[in-house]
Amino acid sequence: MYTTAEDYGVYALHGLVKMEACIEPVTTRLLHILHKYAEAQEPAPMDRLLKNYTMDAITAITFGKDFDYLSHGDSLKLHQVGEIIARYMAIVGVQYVLSLYDVCKF
Repeated sequence: MYTTAEDYGVYALHGLVKMEACIEPVTTRLLHILHKYAEAQEPAPMDRLLKNYTMDAITAITFGKDFDYLSHGDSLKLHQVGEIIARYMAIVGVQYVLSLYDVCKF
């Protein structure tokens, strides 16, 4: 019976290679956008582009189809949700680690 992510092979090389096919169209789209900025000799907003690329890659792997953040931006407002969750997890994670070393008891 499968019990961990490692049992499914998601961290194994063969699992990562399978994911490459999902991400390849997203990477091609990003390179096309970067090429347009290079041709126009304009600075590319790398922070926004890489954040949107990441969301497209995650949704492509998770749902089998990306949400096209690179073209449409964060129309679903999922970046904001992710930032809220990250802040929460940072606090919960710190409290957990502190509890391991008897620094903080719950």
